[in-house]
Amino acid sequence: MTDYEHSPLWDNETAEWYAEEYGKHFSTTLAVKLAELRPDDVVLEIGCGSGNSCRAAAAVVTGGRVIGIDPTSAMIKIAIKESENYPHKNRIQFMEGSAEEVPLENSSITTAMAINSLHHWDDIGAGLLEAKRILIPDGRFYVADELKKDGTTHGEGRLADPTQIEHLLKDSGFSRVSRTDHIRGGEGMCFYSAVRP
Repeated sequence: MTDYEHSPLWDNETAEWYAEEYGKHFSTTLAVKLAELRPDDVVLEIGCGSGNSCRAAAAVVTGGRVIGIDPTSAMIKIAIKESENYPHKNRIQFMEGSAEEVPLENSSITTAMAINSLHHWDDIGAGLLEAKRILIPDGRFYVADELKKDGTTHGEGRLADPTQIEHLLKDSGFSRVSRTDHIRGGEGMCFYSAVRP
């Protein structure tokens, strides 16, 4: 990952590169599986990228719906295009929006996810407060991030330490915070689970 990826708006070329390199990383579908979504869930993915996780979620929420937001219009276009022939595309809505300003009403989501996106947020604290705002009471929040071979995540500074992400979730008022690590083919993922009280 390079510094320009921390910019909230990527050009078309950068978005296409990211979708090609990371759009179908094993974590995008494993995180959805670990979330144990229910058929009637209303799911939000914050930083949906090319939409792979949203498509995986839409296969499960047969009576619910999935919303994917991303601050990059080029990425939203890719997500819509890659979903054109997906059989459950009618359950998915993609829209522009940032973690810090989620374009949804209070308590409108049962499950929120941030899969490989937390380290891209401009303001982690504000984004976590937004996640709490849009979740229903007892709504679930899941975070997934790459776990590198040296035991750090994909983030920088404090976010590079997997335990610090747990602390951030607790400090933001989430309860029942837990973490599990998963390895697939030499690649790793930290998976965090939390609940809005």
